[in-house]
Amino acid sequence: MTDHQAGGTTTVVTAEEIENVLITSAGAAPDVFEGSRHVPLEELGLDSLAVLELEAVIADRYGLKVPDGAVALSVDQIVAELQSAGAVG
Repeated sequence: MTDHQAGGTTTVVTAEEIENVLITSAGAAPDVFEGSRHVPLEELGLDSLAVLELEAVIADRYGLKVPDGAVALSVDQIVAELQSAGAVG
């Protein structure tokens, strides 16, 4: 998703987008994220392979790098890290 702002384009990465990528590309169960955006991915049953898929899709779609050790981060933490790296959302 992109958002146009004052003469430029800003990338917007949301928690919903991260969840969607993990569901569609990494095989996460859709209900695993319900009320769990603050729970680390590994505690939700996701592994480093799921994070590799997430990294590939986010890099391809947005040109952003998912933080190292993202399997130990929650969806909310990943979004915050991406925001600080240049995404807005």
